[in-house]
Amino acid sequence: MERLAVIGGGAYGAVFLNILTERLAGTGGTPHITVFDSSDSPWTGEAFREDTAPGLTNSPAAWMSASAADPGHYVRWLHEHHGATDADGEPVGPDTVVPRPVYGRYLRAVMGEAVTRAERGGGALRRVRDGILRVSGERGALRLSGTRGGYGPFDRVLVCVGPGERPDPYRLSGAPGYLHHPYPLGGMAERTPPGAPVLVIGTGLTAVDVALTLLDRDPAGPVTMVSRNGLLPPPRVALDEPSPPVHLTRERLDEAIRESRTDGALMSRVAALVDAELREHGAGAQELLPDPAAGADAAGRLRKALAEPQGRPWQSVLVHAAADHFAHVFHHLSEAEKRTVVTTMHPHLRSFGVPIPRRSAERLLAALDGGALRVLPGLASVRAVPGGFEAETAGGTVTAAVAVNATNAPAETWTGEAGTLIDSLVAGGYARSCPHGGLETDPDNLLVDAGGRSHPDLAAIGAITRGSHYLIDAVVLTSRHCLRLLDRWYPG
Repeated sequence: MERLAVIGGGAYGAVFLNILTERLAGTGGTPHITVFDSSDSPWTGEAFREDTAPGLTNSPAAWMSASAADPGHYVRWLHEHHGATDADGEPVGPDTVVPRPVYGRYLRAVMGEAVTRAERGGGALRRVRDGILRVSGERGALRLSGTRGGYGPFDRVLVCVGPGERPDPYRLSGAPGYLHHPYPLGGMAERTPPGAPVLVIGTGLTAVDVALTLLDRDPAGPVTMVSRNGLLPPPRVALDEPSPPVHLTRERLDEAIRESRTDGALMSRVAALVDAELREHGAGAQELLPDPAAGADAAGRLRKALAEPQGRPWQSVLVHAAADHFAHVFHHLSEAEKRTVVTTMHPHLRSFGVPIPRRSAERLLAALDGGALRVLPGLASVRAVPGGFEAETAGGTVTAAVAVNATNAPAETWTGEAGTLIDSLVAGGYARSCPHGGLETDPDNLLVDAGGRSHPDLAAIGAITRGSHYLIDAVVLTSRHCLRLLDRWYPG
């Protein structure tokens, strides 16, 4: 019986294992699977663990099924286990968003089913609480070394460790009132004195979670969110099933890829296709890329976005086209073009591609209008001072008693157990670093070794592949990466 090791038992690992056991159910070919994970929140990771002050999921229910064969699985589970209506009294459906721990319970439920399927399929699925630090051995006899011992041999190994440690860009660790880890949100709020002014470092998804949690305190002190660009994620619009794209088709994109082999101008060709697709729906590029100065008026930008009609056809087409084809196109970009996407374009693409629930945007706008919240761009520095913190921004100096770190780990930075594992894979020649972060994989998620060859028995899924695929956050995208890998490992 084949032996498969999975390093990392968070949400990415849970989705992979559920899809794997679904595919092999009834075949008698399910491998003996050992999952190595040192965390205290198996299958949920940090994002979906139990929390006394949970934020909402950012993706709608239709995009969060852990079953590749059954896109409606999560929506039905919500009906059965969470009720027929959401917190606002609206019917549970494809656009529903719920508190994150609810999705964590769903992941734990599907993993219970995956364990049963593995056993019925002639295999097994067990979890070992240990962090893996090193991979060694040869094909068909790969061995793992962890903090508690050695394991193996294994025929195949999948690496799906979570994001790296949050950075401390302003070296605030150890300063009184500095909260380096924002999750769980309930614990973060409990460590914040009631009524104290708080500085939230960041304006992305994590920062939104933090700000909304702090604004719910009683009494709530003033909250200031700061970052270099000052861009808040926009509110999600209803993503109806789109009409087929006219220009952003696989055929047109492959044609652009072929033509770019002579001049390396793939990005400009794709941009032309995006512009043509927007014009098909009466929109333009300004709809996609916000004004660089938009961060200076967070309230105005949110107000405008909330006033726009729901279900804009062009957005549904672009979001679905990105889910279907972006990773394929990204693999064919030149290294210079990839750097442009990962650095210059990243804030805008992430803002467009990872929006927040509409009710979260409405709460932020109410707090901005009421003076309880400020969002400031142009962050230059944050320093600890007697009694709290000072931040220098484009809007002047901001003072606060508490500072919460809501930044995310850069794609190229990995620390702790995950960092040691990645270093060992590179040092052993099993993998090579991706210049845009994490480890380099081929389009099917097999690790690329030191010689530039795809390793047939070593693969990666999730955050560690961001530099190779770029878009990996939504569960629906993870499912597609899992299917690509399974087509290589377990075809048929």
